[in-house]
Amino acid sequence: NKAEADIVKVIYDFIFGTALGDALLKDRHLTSNDVCILTPYNRHKDRLRMNICNVSEDSLDTYAGQTFSKQTPVKSGGDTKSNRYSSTPSFSPKKSQALFGTQDEIDVDTAAMVENIDTVDKFQGSERKVVIISTCVHDKPRRAADPHFINVACSRSQHLLIIVGNFTSGLAGNSDWEYIKSQALVNGSYIDHEVTVKNIDASDGVSYDINEDSIKEKLEELVGRPMKKGRKIDF
Repeated sequence: NKAEADIVKVIYDFIFGTALGDALLKDRHLTSNDVCILTPYNRHKDRLRMNICNVSEDSLDTYAGQTFSKQTPVKSGGDTKSNRYSSTPSFSPKKSQALFGTQDEIDVDTAAMVENIDTVDKFQGSERKVVIISTCVHDKPRRAADPHFINVACSRSQHLLIIVGNFTSGLAGNSDWEYIKSQALVNGSYIDHEVTVKNIDASDGVSYDINEDSIKEKLEELVGRPMKKGRKIDF
């Protein structure tokens, strides 16, 4: 679902390009290691990594060889009560040899972004300040309809949960997703957005216009409202 991956990228960039990201944390700036993107499917995970991190498909394995699941606390400014987290990757010996045997220099920030885009199953037990869920549902929810998947996906965020999906058809009819949508509507945090079909080509498939400017305007309008505790942002 390329259109959905493109929408997720707009949201991801918006978080870091506006005051929203810094407003979530009081003691430090939001980093790429504070935000994760989760999806049900491995193939969509790869598309998200390529879109958002601007890396080629061939280099995905190189970046994903690093482990960011365990953050290392680093004391900041001599204040023992104020901890920050290092984005320095950790390596097993074999992974380290494989990585640096194929690529002399790994961009740590990009690697952190790649590692924080994964499937929900791989992310069980982990949390992030901000979680974006890309449901990747066109007509039938399939894996995304699993109550266990929904529970795990929606319980990974510490401050902000954003859900991107087709709530008008693909996720419609599923009682769990319908409830989540109803709560977003009650909280005033539901964004209704339409993607336009640009071209249908037999060889290249369907191309879309995600109407990026419209997404940004809706996000700006939403975050300008008074925040409610437990707010989710749903597309």
